[in-house]
Amino acid sequence: MNHISINKEKIQLLRKSIIISFFISAFLYLLISFHLKDKIPHDQLMPWLITSLSILLIRLLSVLPYKENTDITSGFTGKLIFFRIGAFLSGLTWGWCGYYFAGQVSLDSQLYISFMLAGLLAGAASSLSVDKLSMISFVLPTIAPNIIHYLMWEQDTSIGMALMLILFMLFIIYASLIQGKNILENIELRIKSHESEQKIQHLAFHDALTGLPNRSLFNDRIEQALCAEMRGKNPIAILFIDLDGFKHVNDSYGHAVGDELLQTIANRFKTIVRSYDTVARIGGDEFVVIVQKIEQRDDITKNANKLLREASNPMEISGHNINISSSIGIAIYPDHGTDKETLITNADNAMYLAKDNGKNTIQVHAA
Repeated sequence: MNHISINKEKIQLLRKSIIISFFISAFLYLLISFHLKDKIPHDQLMPWLITSLSILLIRLLSVLPYKENTDITSGFTGKLIFFRIGAFLSGLTWGWCGYYFAGQVSLDSQLYISFMLAGLLAGAASSLSVDKLSMISFVLPTIAPNIIHYLMWEQDTSIGMALMLILFMLFIIYASLIQGKNILENIELRIKSHESEQKIQHLAFHDALTGLPNRSLFNDRIEQALCAEMRGKNPIAILFIDLDGFKHVNDSYGHAVGDELLQTIANRFKTIVRSYDTVARIGGDEFVVIVQKIEQRDDITKNANKLLREASNPMEISGHNINISSSIGIAIYPDHGTDKETLITNADNAMYLAKDNGKNTIQVHAA
């Protein structure tokens, strides 16, 4: 399971939650302030309101830079911790209202505050459920001070209210944890499905043994290369490579050694070709290289010689010292063909001519 992908989904869901809750929370801050404006001294109410809205605004601004394609592979823990701290601080502002302000107003205003906090918890616990620590960081400081307020009142009604709020808080936390678990399971299923699709697509266009592009992807790459070079009128080269003596290795040491040899050769070829060139495996011991952006014709044979040397370098596989070589045939666009089929055929024919000429050599197609 790709935990980075799961974390990215979590941060995006939390980001959306703060954007939505910003307006709801700001409205509730203003609503409770309007209700308390004649009950709480302004020198207490206004600093609380300004502080609460400032924290809310900072939380919003901190997540606005995150976009759907934001790279969160680095610094994710820091982003999440900052989000949790923001949720905790917002919870404290509501907790201050539920404890300090509730202690200065009449019973009906206390109930007004408690019901507002309960409604706030129900919404916040749902929107924050994807991250249980963010949810708990908000829920506990929001409602616990109000519970303490009623417990300190020491009357039957207040004790009953405190117990109801405790039960409500526990239910909200439990429901949020269940919802968060379901959300994460859905995220994991979606990511697994996406990863499976990517693997299937990769297998459809790559050789399972070496990881190189297969014939299908090679055909697509050469079509793209031809289209690009037709517009730019620059030559491209097709290098058809066949390993000399590979059948002898298979027969002498077994297919496991042969497979490892192919993997070693493929890795060597990948280190030689440039990022915009393509090396593909199209058969048992057959490789093809598409060389693009050729500035000088000599570069073609230079690249081919590098491949030739790498293939002939000794290798040790499963305790066996193995020496093979390769034969390389070259066809150049547009000299030796202007379409895919002609270029591949001519490069293939040149490769067989290289074998006839003693192997471990390069042969350019004779136009």
